[in-house]
Amino acid sequence: MPTFVYMTRCDGCGHCVDICPSDIMHIDKKYRRALNIEPNMCWECYSCVKACPHQAIDVRGYADFCTARSQCSCNS
Repeated sequence: MPTFVYMTRCDGCGHCVDICPSDIMHIDKKYRRALNIEPNMCWECYSCVKACPHQAIDVRGYADFCTARSQCSCNS
């Protein structure tokens, strides 16, 4: 389950960037908030989730992802 960031909770402290072993957590230069730039490459170690002092990072189940052209059971 890859991680995602609640932008309203993130203050851009960078703890997630420092701890991510796969180097996919980055700070957006425009908004100064963290983001997972490559969810498919997430190792699912959840180090960023544990390191975030604001609980701004969470995990999303694979069932929550749908391709743009697919029919999802979650949309039924």
